Amino acid sequence: MTSENAKQVYRSEFCSPNNLSFDDFHTRCRLNDAPMSLSECSQFEHLVDETRHALQRISAPRSRDRLSKILDFQLSLLSPIRRLPPDIMIEIFSYIVTEKPIESGGVSEGLDALKITWVCVWWRDLALSQPVFWSSINFSFRFAFGAVERQRFLKECLIPRSGSLMPLDISLHPVFPLFFTFPGPTAILDVLVDYTNRWKSLKLVEFNRSAMDQLAAMIMSKQAAAASSPLPLLQRLTLDDVDSNYDFGGLYMCCPSLRELHIKHLKSTHLDVIDVQNLVTLEVQIYGGPSFVVLLQRCPLLQTLTLCLVANTPAVNLSSPFSHIHLTTLNLSRLSSSFHFPRNAWELIRLPNLTHLYIRAHGNRTYTDLEDPLAHFYIKAHGNGTYPDLENPGEVNITFTNHRRVLGELLEMLLWSDCSLQKVSIHKVYEESSRGYAFYSNTDTVLDDFLAKVPVCETGQRFLDPEIHVVLIM
Repeated sequence: MTSENAKQVYRSEFCSPNNLSFDDFHTRCRLNDAPMSLSECSQFEHLVDETRHALQRISAPRSRDRLSKILDFQLSLLSPIRRLPPDIMIEIFSYIVTEKPIESGGVSEGLDALKITWVCVWWRDLALSQPVFWSSINFSFRFAFGAVERQRFLKECLIPRSGSLMPLDISLHPVFPLFFTFPGPTAILDVLVDYTNRWKSLKLVEFNRSAMDQLAAMIMSKQAAAASSPLPLLQRLTLDDVDSNYDFGGLYMCCPSLRELHIKHLKSTHLDVIDVQNLVTLEVQIYGGPSFVVLLQRCPLLQTLTLCLVANTPAVNLSSPFSHIHLTTLNLSRLSSSFHFPRNAWELIRLPNLTHLYIRAHGNRTYTDLEDPLAHFYIKAHGNGTYPDLENPGEVNITFTNHRRVLGELLEMLLWSDCSLQKVSIHKVYEESSRGYAFYSNTDTVLDDFLAKVPVCETGQRFLDPEIHVVLIM
């Protein structure tokens, strides 16, 4: 019986709030049977006043406690949130569910869709009526035991509540390498693999070669049994701290709808087995594949490219530069020195439709003594003499000179591309060890010169973060 049906039955038996007892008010709260009309609200407000006067006259502790709870129920029924339309409540719940996927064990920190069902019958009915609330599941397994209960929770609760057509967002984090060698966790994978045709997003965290082989074999066996792609809807794939030596062939080749790829290591061997023709977003922390020209040629629809560290890539011979017309956003998330970006990386690339450029530049530390003791900046250090001490004060100069060649080549590519940027943002990042803190001065103009020359449209914006973000390296 739904909450609406229960309300009708309940109101047929109790017409007036004056006739209700403790259990009656408790039931009305659980059913969200709140007064809706002005007359009902007025009647309840009068009833609240009577309950408060009764509390003043009663001295017995047990009676006062029970009457006090009745007053709480009455005030709760008058709360404005109980009169919100169901569609507004569902919209509010959607923000909660988006930020907090359901944990595999059923109980997690914070509020998720499962805990919404514990509040009252009305909230439970609303949550259960939305399959999308049950479509994002985070499997962060801290222990191997309890896997049987998790499998049952998944099979009998989460999957049925997500309906039969709603795409699923799955995140798997086994925590320790040999987790999937136990029979219980393997049974959980068995349940998930039965629904690979509904996977829309897959995130794998800390998967070693053995776990990847096992998952790929189970997916490929699903493909053989179905005589079709087992991952027809998969659009977003995230591989966080996955074994960099794994070739990913069996997993990637069956993702015809892949649009977003977030990966820590991307090598030449990966591109030989990955179908990236439909990629729209690519994020790579360590790129060691072929030249950028080849990468962009294989991703003709790419719109957003994020790169962190880049290894030396082999040169490529082209008679003319390659123009990529779809790339609009370029994010260089860790531009630390020329060493992390190969020479002439952008020489044969043109990005005529690039509109957004983001750079995080990591500076290099240099130390110089100052003659004027009033003009120096101190370093508070606890270490082995690596940094100047307070008895020999020195200035810490954060320089970006090593970025001159990289930024020069990037600027040349932008000018040859004849693009008109709408937003250019550069953030300075200074890395400091956990041994101490640094006060710095910065007179380096490399980033300022680049920002001044970069082509920006008339309404475009240039940002150079004046603050240096301190990143503690433990």
